[in-house]
Amino acid sequence: MKQTSPDSIFFESLYQIDYDLFLQLKTKGCPLCHAPLDTANYNRKPRGLDEKHPLRLSLCCRREGCRKRLLPASLRFFGQKVYSLWVLVLAIDFPEQLGLSKEILRQTLTRWRFFWQERLAETSPFMKWARSFLPPGYCVTKTPKNIARVFQFPARDSLIPMLKFFTQRL
Repeated sequence: MKQTSPDSIFFESLYQIDYDLFLQLKTKGCPLCHAPLDTANYNRKPRGLDEKHPLRLSLCCRREGCRKRLLPASLRFFGQKVYSLWVLVLAIDFPEQLGLSKEILRQTLTRWRFFWQERLAETSPFMKWARSFLPPGYCVTKTPKNIARVFQFPARDSLIPMLKFFTQRL
């Protein structure tokens, strides 16, 4: 009997959530012309993602002249970034837990710190939205660490709910 590792279960869960988000968006149709959406997946190889699921789920409007491409929200990918969302969320505060401290260049970490300073500023749209979910008066630093604590990170089952939280508005 083949044993399933906790990591493979984690990555499979991320893929399944992404697939569910993909199906939800596909059933809505094109936001511009309301035509049906076709599947337009493509391969990506973001750092920090299990090789088993390099496919970025994507949609494209079927109507000629529109052909708008839509990317569903994803817990595995983060827009056009090279690293996966979960790496971007955790690398600033927990690089040693990810085993990334030597892999990620200092420039990359500096860029990510700037990214988080912008997103977690009190006046940012993300923080205005996030405040409605965080405990009243909860102190948020300029990194995701304190938000991760709300989800009881580093408990293994806390990572997916935390990623869902960050995926909604980043």
